[in-house]
Amino acid sequence: MLLARKGAVHLLPISLALLAAFIHACWSLLSKRLSQYGPTAFVGLASLGSLLAYAPIVIFLTESSTFHPSGMQAAFLAGSILINLAYFVITQYGYRIGDLSFVYPIARGTGPILATLGGMLFLGEMPSVLGVVGLLAVATGVMAIGLFGKSADRQGVARIGPPFVFTYALLSGVAIASYTLWDQHAVGPLAISPLLLNAVDDAGRVVLLGPVVFRSRHEVRKLWSECRLLIVASGTLMPLPYLLFLYALRLAPTNVVSPVREVSVVLVVLASGKFLAEGQMRFKLLVSAAVLFGLVTLTVGA
Repeated sequence: MLLARKGAVHLLPISLALLAAFIHACWSLLSKRLSQYGPTAFVGLASLGSLLAYAPIVIFLTESSTFHPSGMQAAFLAGSILINLAYFVITQYGYRIGDLSFVYPIARGTGPILATLGGMLFLGEMPSVLGVVGLLAVATGVMAIGLFGKSADRQGVARIGPPFVFTYALLSGVAIASYTLWDQHAVGPLAISPLLLNAVDDAGRVVLLGPVVFRSRHEVRKLWSECRLLIVASGTLMPLPYLLFLYALRLAPTNVVSPVREVSVVLVVLASGKFLAEGQMRFKLLVSAAVLFGLVTLTVGA
């Protein structure tokens, strides 16, 4: 009876985390599909779309008009802009030259590893034995796909050496770990609204990428004329997974919500085989399952 009641209480946050995983998988597919047009063009347009889509909600639901950041809050907002910009651009470069099913598991696996190590080194947070097992499982999965995975086109012919793609995937993971720790402090101790933080990130990317996008305006016009519906969808979906995850964390503990969210690792690999015809699906599914197991164990044992 107690377990049933506890499961019912956690039903909404678990559902939100599953929805976040599904949306992130969909957004990643769109990102891969549009990466051929140039990373900065896509990130710039998608960020603009996200800003326009969510600005009215931010104004209505937050005290953005009366928000006067302290020096520390302003510093963290500026840092969040730079870290998230690096994440989106680096990830798009990885998607442009490598398989989604190669880059995504490495990036999503590396992020929690580095975040855990950062917590150990700088915050004195020591994981349990179960957490160490999870950490080793994730590391093994990431190294397996990095050493033995292949990044190939639809005919199975290698496009580029895996070590080069692996570097982009690892850098994406570094960015994930960085914005995870950074934004947690911003929305936690510094009490910055997640909606406001996301809007500032979007606006910052639009401003910083503006000159680059202007110089490649012919490519931007082509991207908009050929894929405007996908761009609108990308901008709308861009912040949703993270916002849903943050809201789920307000309703349930991290060890309940985080493992569910990481289902996106397996969803992306499955979708890559189905919709992008990427190769090595059995191997990548096995590795992604190992990464998922490690992420779940790492979170539960934290």
